[in-house]
Amino acid sequence: MRENGDHAAEPRSAQACAASRLHRRRRLGVAAFLVGGVSLVSAGAFASWTTTSQATSGAVTAAMAAVDLIDANSSTFTAPMSDVLPGDYWYRYVDLRNDGSAGSTYSGLITATGDLTGVLNAQAERCSIAWTSNGQCLGTTTTLLADTLATDVGVTVNYGTIAPGTLGVAHVRFRFKMLDTASQTLMGKTGTLAISVSGMTTGGRDRTGS
Repeated sequence: MRENGDHAAEPRSAQACAASRLHRRRRLGVAAFLVGGVSLVSAGAFASWTTTSQATSGAVTAAMAAVDLIDANSSTFTAPMSDVLPGDYWYRYVDLRNDGSAGSTYSGLITATGDLTGVLNAQAERCSIAWTSNGQCLGTTTTLLADTLATDVGVTVNYGTIAPGTLGVAHVRFRFKMLDTASQTLMGKTGTLAISVSGMTTGGRDRTGS
């Protein structure tokens, strides 16, 4: 029984108690998430460092291929010949120079044109050093072409491999001879001799140590 002016606390319903407990759990859960989140960030879980490095090679340059055919021994190759008779012969000199940057293998043609086509024999020799002014090889002589009839089709001469630079020059001497059997109908006739050279520079080598 209640006395006048005495207010006793009314008993809380079961539903109100459950709502209060749920509210407290939510506040505790949010607090735990905040604490855990701060802990993870401070440990670096969401941070990262990126680093890179590279090395650049030296310049890689493709080779150059070039050749120069030089009229040697005072430009005697281009000098004219006159009064040639059957059985006469003469020498002409050229230097074959590799102006490229890599070793190359060279070959070429000796071609006769005009009225003397088919009546001149040609041969070629290579000296390891320059021919002397009187036509001697004081080094090693290599035969490039034995006596062969020069025609308008051309005779092939293989000069071999020539290294780049001055040390790789091929010193070549040609010998031309009018056939002993040349006909009298050729008297006073003229013709020319031409030489051409081309080179091939081949790859496929291991250049690791270059």
